[in-house]
Amino acid sequence: MSELCYTVGVTHRLRDLTETAQGQGGYITRAQARHFITDTSLRRAVNDGRLVSPARGVYRFAASPPHPHEDLYAAWLLLDPEQTSGERLMNPDALVFGRSALEVLGLGDLPPHRHTFAVKTPRRLRRADVAFKVRQWEPGDWTQVEGMPVARPAWVVAEMVAEGADLEHMQMVLGDARRHRIDTADLRERLARLGRKAGQALEVLE
Repeated sequence: MSELCYTVGVTHRLRDLTETAQGQGGYITRAQARHFITDTSLRRAVNDGRLVSPARGVYRFAASPPHPHEDLYAAWLLLDPEQTSGERLMNPDALVFGRSALEVLGLGDLPPHRHTFAVKTPRRLRRADVAFKVRQWEPGDWTQVEGMPVARPAWVVAEMVAEGADLEHMQMVLGDARRHRIDTADLRERLARLGRKAGQALEVLE
């Protein structure tokens, strides 16, 4: 096969990737891409600048702008690299959680040490920058932000209080959350489940 024919063929197959990528902000996982092109073609597309790879196993079309939380988004895509983001948003297998959720929601200024996700069953991943918390949730417990399923502020704040987060900082987070119309009734209910911690938390956060 001539170099010209090879290049044309890869170009056409790359175009086939765009439908999936367009639904994911211009991103594609290696597992998704391999349905259309080989790893060799992927590397060539990176080398010639058509694709960029912000994380191992994740690619972005160079013409697409970076996601505002690119590292976190790439980590979320890799939790189930075969499924599209649209499929996963219909019935999320993992929610952005903890400090990662606060960052995406724009609440407070606690930088996340790791990408944190809530999952319904225990999971292990060989990545030091990803952490899991086993939790159960209902459809009303999360919201879609920047193309990802993110735990609602009331849940995140209550969880962090339960884990011993600084209440004064949580008060600042709550101030930001109120501007986002946080469900205060939900927050009070969740804090009340903390037992002895509830009184102090409610006093400081109200």
